[in-house]
Amino acid sequence: MVSAYGHCSRMTFARRLLVSAFVLLIAATTASATEPKRVLLLHSFGPDFAPWNEYAKNIRAELNRDAKGPMDIHEVSIATARFPEETGEPPLADYLHSLFAEHKLDLVITIGAPAARFFQKYRQQISPATPVMFTALEQRRVPNADLAANETSVAIKIDFIGIVENILKLLPETNNIAVVIGNSPIEKYWLEQVRAVFSACAWCEVADNI
Repeated sequence: MVSAYGHCSRMTFARRLLVSAFVLLIAATTASATEPKRVLLLHSFGPDFAPWNEYAKNIRAELNRDAKGPMDIHEVSIATARFPEETGEPPLADYLHSLFAEHKLDLVITIGAPAARFFQKYRQQISPATPVMFTALEQRRVPNADLAANETSVAIKIDFIGIVENILKLLPETNNIAVVIGNSPIEKYWLEQVRAVFSACAWCEVADNI
């Protein structure tokens, strides 16, 4: 298993995930030399949602430009990440299983944490032996310990305390920092993460529902 954590710019992040993608793609040997390499790009929200669409754009361009043979890229959006219910996930897993039952995948790339969580949940049903790379997510969403032998994670780390410290360095008279957040499952998750981080900070206090 491989995991790449740390602070990185958008360009550095894209470059790291593309290098990892090529390593996995070269290692994939399920397709014969005459068959196209089949890659599944699994989107969390849709192909046009920023900033994830920029990561997907870079991945597609590099795969098509540097492919040594024919490339067959399939793009699917789970979309259920935009709703609190998960009732749409099992039918989507069934669809992906049927789609690739006779046409084996060589590589799966998930974009965003919801897509990673979905594929981890249903990978035994969809394509258990296919190498997968989880991209465009924070390291807490796919911990290193949860990665299987044929999985890799290209993740960033968000340092909440460091963000506040930088704000105070630039604006030392700051007393309150307001963060506007919604009520989706992802936003609820990050609210709990913020609470957990700042609860251990003696000079921080989190107040919500105000």
